[in-house]
Amino acid sequence: MSETEIGRGDGTPGERGGDTSARAPAGETTEPRSGEYVPRIGIAMVDERNRTLLSEWLARTYDVVTLRLADVSPTKAADNIDLLILDGASYARHEQWLTDYKSDLRRSFQPVLLFVPETTSTVPDVHERVDDVVSMPTQKAVLEARISGLLDRRRLSRAVAEREDRFRTLFETGPDPALVVTADGTATDSNAAFREFLGISREAANGRRLDEFEAFDDAAVDAMTAVADAADDRRTITYQSADGTRHAECRLSGTLDDSTAADACAEHIVILRDITDELAYKRDLERQVDRLDEFASMLAHDLRNPLGIANGWLEEAEASGDSIAFERVDSAHDRMRCMIDDLLALARMGEVISDPTAASVPAVAAEAWESVATAEATLRVDDDLDAAVVDADADRLQDVFTNLFRNAVEHGSTGRDGETGGAGDELTIEVGSLEEGFYVEDDGSGFGSTDPECLFESGYTTDAEGTGFGLAIVRQVVEAHEWTVHATDADAGGARFEITGVETLRDA
Repeated sequence: MSETEIGRGDGTPGERGGDTSARAPAGETTEPRSGEYVPRIGIAMVDERNRTLLSEWLARTYDVVTLRLADVSPTKAADNIDLLILDGASYARHEQWLTDYKSDLRRSFQPVLLFVPETTSTVPDVHERVDDVVSMPTQKAVLEARISGLLDRRRLSRAVAEREDRFRTLFETGPDPALVVTADGTATDSNAAFREFLGISREAANGRRLDEFEAFDDAAVDAMTAVADAADDRRTITYQSADGTRHAECRLSGTLDDSTAADACAEHIVILRDITDELAYKRDLERQVDRLDEFASMLAHDLRNPLGIANGWLEEAEASGDSIAFERVDSAHDRMRCMIDDLLALARMGEVISDPTAASVPAVAAEAWESVATAEATLRVDDDLDAAVVDADADRLQDVFTNLFRNAVEHGSTGRDGETGGAGDELTIEVGSLEEGFYVEDDGSGFGSTDPECLFESGYTTDAEGTGFGLAIVRQVVEAHEWTVHATDADAGGARFEITGVETLRDA
């Protein structure tokens, strides 16, 4: 009978079962329970007597197959056996085979047990190919303990490998970009989401320093390479994508190997969760809360004054029937209506622009000019702005120009008596272009001693008849477009309002 036929039906690695006659009679050993995994032991021994005795004894507990190593590839053997046992003669003939069998680092622990004669004075240097050495003859209890120990290591190794496989699957298929980073900023591994986000291959991503990726600035690199302060350390970074500037929550998992030597680069996992929309939503909510606070404050404070005036004159009118008193009541009501209209506009104007369209700046400015009582004032549009188009909500952009024009006419014009607030006599208002936006300025009386930045506060006004909401509306609309508005003195001495951050300003 050949080697591969002892203890097996056909001797082919990879098939369970075998010749059940090789098992011991019932009662001599404890057989595995039904459905319990039975470790497979492969025996490759040249000495036929020892091979037969060992096979018959082990077959009482394990699934045993005898092997002729020359006829089986290391890969196939590793796939199908849990423990390989061989003697000195077999080892000497197949050192390279054993090297290949043990060299695949992707596999779990593949134990090898070497039997040597008791008379052997020296044991060859086999530490790279063999995990344990037993002298023969030996006590069964000793051999059973050695085999059990190797199989336990094998079982533990397989469990670890299975967990690593599950982690690898979760890491690779996770929806958020993730990478493994060393302390010196080298990405040693990355998942599909990270590579797709950068539009590069695994080879181009792995092994590359983070500061070599154009998407990350120095601050982002520092955040991703810093040692985690806690088990679940989260930071916010800014990065560049094909869609422009984005924001991500950078989550650090801590080191993967706590035993890493001090002079080595410990690794940690970095997970990037895009929070750009979340931050924008949060900012929008904060603006809405601020507007509600302003709205409540104005209702409680600013409307109290005209309401009190109306009540006072109403009592006078009811008592005296004086028509002038009724006119004062009607005037107070008109003022309250104006204030309520402006308050509602203020609440609406701060909403984030979610669907901007192409709007011609000169055309929008012209429409706004037609809606304002400008008397003798003149509008001039700078030639550099004639073909300017911007991504915006055209209606709300028109509100910006309307309120700026009205502010200039009502507060910047100088009448014949030299007082401001005239009918717009000889006032010129200019709309011109900036490097990243546009401006509206006039040649009127300017801000005087007033702090220009105070003008944007809701309810602030220097006109007894004004509501103080016009420039607050301007600020709300500008910020809703994620632009910036700034008030300053014009070169001609008047007021100038600059709107910047308009990155999409372009020619039609």
